[in-house]
Amino acid sequence: MSEFDELPETFDPSTHEGTDLKPIPPGWYQAQIVENSVEYAKNGNGTYLLAVFEILSANTRAAGSTRMSRYRMSISRRSRLDSGC
Repeated sequence: MSEFDELPETFDPSTHEGTDLKPIPPGWYQAQIVENSVEYAKNGNGTYLLAVFEILSANTRAAGSTRMSRYRMSISRRSRLDSGC
């Protein structure tokens, strides 16, 4: 076991202030891409586009907060035929 396997103390969520952040309801929202990158799949079988959107619609914002949504879209994927299996 390493020092990172256990927390130094028991976590008690009742002692921490939470948020009232709720999932964004399904629907159409005005948004803009604020980050994007091409990433390699962890299993080595392709690449994907990772885009982070900032939701601009006022009805999804809490007072002073910004809502973000991440989206992954496959760009390329190796098949069994490509890998020689």
